[in-house]
Amino acid sequence: MDAQRAEIQNFESIPYTTVSEKITIEKSILEIDSKIAQINEKLHSSSHRMLSYVVESLNHHFEQKNDKTRYVGIHEKLAVTKDSKTKIDKIISEDKKNLWSRQN
Repeated sequence: MDAQRAEIQNFESIPYTTVSEKITIEKSILEIDSKIAQINEKLHSSSHRMLSYVVESLNHHFEQKNDKTRYVGIHEKLAVTKDSKTKIDKIISEDKKNLWSRQN
């Protein structure tokens, strides 16, 4: 679609014989831009759903194996107090340190 858009934009340098031609070209550019935006939105939505599914599957697997490990998706939005945010940041920091010590 980017190639189509670039091709259409090249027509802008050609003098127009009528206003309707310019409107037609501008409409085509707008339609292409709209399709690109829709594709980007679908891609983002699909990626989010896939990540959520993977996190749920991993957590289910760990639960079945009686493993205490759990994952939280990076896209999850939680409203928390300032104190809770500080505690969450501390937990994440400690888990990162523990992860590094297990890998080395």
